[in-house]
Amino acid sequence: MLAGCLLLLAGAVLTLAAIKTTSAAAFLVGVAVAGAGFGTATLGAHRAISALAAPGQRASLIPAIFIVSYAAFSVPVVVAGWPSRMSACTGPPWSTAR
Repeated sequence: MLAGCLLLLAGAVLTLAAIKTTSAAAFLVGVAVAGAGFGTATLGAHRAISALAAPGQRASLIPAIFIVSYAAFSVPVVVAGWPSRMSACTGPPWSTAR
């Protein structure tokens, strides 16, 4: 799981550096590294949490993990986007669609 977290961090740093330098190839490599790190970290977390659950409870544990994961990704996006509905903002600051 630690290796996955480190890969995710390295991929995020590489992706941000690629965005700063506008390098498409580095961006794709960074996204691939971050994706591999995310997958590895997720599998490690599943393995660690599943080992703590009783065998009869694992079937209900895995969906609960996915619900929490999706909520962790979606709730901040919705909260961040809510003020934009209340203002004149129609897109991100770098967007030309206004």
